[in-house]
Amino acid sequence: MDKLVGETITPEHEALYGKWGSLPPNMKEIGIEGLAQSNFFIYSPRLIEYRQTRLSEEERKQWNFKHDPILWLYYFHHREGYVLVQDYWGKTVRVFFFTACVHDWRRPTEEEHQKGVPRPANCYHVSICDKCNEVEAVDSSG
Repeated sequence: MDKLVGETITPEHEALYGKWGSLPPNMKEIGIEGLAQSNFFIYSPRLIEYRQTRLSEEERKQWNFKHDPILWLYYFHHREGYVLVQDYWGKTVRVFFFTACVHDWRRPTEEEHQKGVPRPANCYHVSICDKCNEVEAVDSSG
């Protein structure tokens, strides 16, 4: 059974990230180098999930898994995260990135600012995703 650190698995979570036995959405392999140069070590995950998979033969071939993989999913902001997959027999760990939305960022409109989306300022950058309405506000002043 799936285990979640920090919250309970909800229907909303399953709609975004898949159910027990499945791989997360929009997954791509990034390897150890990709993980080393990612935000994984800059921010704390907001959620950690242990997930056992039940994949079809076709899915295992597509991802080059010899067996149904066991996943550790680390969820970060913007509906994105990282997956660590143990390859016990290969004596290695495979690393993937996943996201519930392949974001299409843009600047907010005046109407969105009036509805509460923050306004940009010096060193304060604000973007909104056209696909999922996620708001990103970053203070780059240091």
